[in-house]
Amino acid sequence: MPLKAVLWGLAATIILAGGARANALDDGNAGLQALNSGDYDHAIGLFTKAIDSHRLKKDDQEFAYANRGRAYLKKGDYSSAIVDLDRARRAKPDDVDAQNDLVVALSAKLPAAAIPGLPKQSAWGALGHALLDGAIAGVVSGLQQGNAQ
Repeated sequence: MPLKAVLWGLAATIILAGGARANALDDGNAGLQALNSGDYDHAIGLFTKAIDSHRLKKDDQEFAYANRGRAYLKKGDYSSAIVDLDRARRAKPDDVDAQNDLVVALSAKLPAAAIPGLPKQSAWGALGHALLDGAIAGVVSGLQQGNAQ
């Protein structure tokens, strides 16, 4: 195969790969618009498409999971919201919005009796503090890693 054909093939591959990432980002941005306009099913579909592309960088992936979780939350699908919001929380422990949404989803799904020995308000307060402690630990870890470089 002539070198010129190989180079054209390589260039086409690079362009198509870049386009796939751009399309995944476009899907994520369109998903956010759908979420903000109240079209939760369409938002979920667009965020799912972006996630399933496997073309998103870590921060963009966290964005897609957090916002798909919010769409599920708005629809009342608390189980799916919990899964996605927890993925977002683990990917970016300092995302306070995702953590707050996770607490809302958990409080809607789990009875207060799920945390024995604590009254309902204390149970959810304890969960909120645990998530906040995890976020703080994530920020401190990030700062330490940044200082080590």
